[in-house]
Amino acid sequence: MKTWFNQPARKERRRIACQKKAIKIFPRPTAGPLRPIVRGQTLKYIMKLRAGKGFTLEELKAAGVPQEASANYWHSS
Repeated sequence: MKTWFNQPARKERRRIACQKKAIKIFPRPTAGPLRPIVRGQTLKYIMKLRAGKGFTLEELKAAGVPQEASANYWHSS
């Protein structure tokens, strides 16, 4: 019979390791490409937040993102 007495300790160890990794790679997003937060378009979904397609050139310029890097975050519409 296998026991799981170390489960709480493993949980804490995983949490601490995750925090250390997040601190180490801080300026980068933790998962996937950088996307803006937008609201749904219709009345039904207007309260829900979701990930958008990308930032406009004006937003990137205002944030001070260099033009070379802006290709990674830019969406034409």
